[in-house]
Amino acid sequence: MHEITKDGCLLVDRHQRLADVCRKLRSPSISTIAVCGKNGQIQGYIPLWHILQLLKENRAFIDQRIAACTVRQISEALQGTLCCAFHHEGNWKGLRVYGDDANEEMAHMLCVARGDRMLLIRAVRSAASCVIACGTSIISDSLIREAKTRHVSLICTEKGVHEACQTIILSLPLESLMIRKAH
Repeated sequence: MHEITKDGCLLVDRHQRLADVCRKLRSPSISTIAVCGKNGQIQGYIPLWHILQLLKENRAFIDQRIAACTVRQISEALQGTLCCAFHHEGNWKGLRVYGDDANEEMAHMLCVARGDRMLLIRAVRSAASCVIACGTSIISDSLIREAKTRHVSLICTEKGVHEACQTIILSLPLESLMIRKAH
């Protein structure tokens, strides 16, 4: 459902993704985004400010929204391979890129790293909850065993690091951006 009303309200289904809405935002007549339920009733609104925060890559705002995503949702969004998954059904502290100079605390993070073997081993050992190996389609059995031993979910994708981060953000369900309508 994508319908623009006469008064400039974009009506969207609550199960759609942010990427779907962003494609429609090219219309200058849109002033409001309303999220509708199964029966077509408006359940809430997405402030344009929320979209702006995502586009500006506001780290704290993005971290709050990503916290509700599951390992499977992220794997599907990245069109990646879920090598191993644990009970981490959301509750991430945030999304971080793991690099050679990684000195930030990674505990309970959703960690994105390029597919370099040594870097991935360090990422898995960093206490991250989930490591996304970017730029690769194959993960070694030893790395999968290491991830399983440490109870770290492991996803591999052929997307690059930046593209993977953008894909995760754009795959956020609209429900996570919505402010519920007062009854």
